[in-house]
Amino acid sequence: MSMTSREWAELEYLSAHVDKLLSRYHAARAMAKISKCFGAIKTIELEIAETSAMRDVLVSRLSDRVADQVIAPAATAAEANS
Repeated sequence: MSMTSREWAELEYLSAHVDKLLSRYHAARAMAKISKCFGAIKTIELEIAETSAMRDVLVSRLSDRVADQVIAPAATAAEANS
């Protein structure tokens, strides 16, 4: 598996993980209304923030690679036509 393939797989994983965390967050908020225990909410919020930040870095890296793949062939073609 190439580096880019692993990164795309990681992006899928991180996105799914954020979705699961959001579900846990909503469930924890619902339970906190009853139990008045808000510690789990803060922990989940922190994990959502960390996972989202990791995903943002990965998206940026993947975007740079995609842009490089689009720009490099165009630049090479333009140089060949000059």
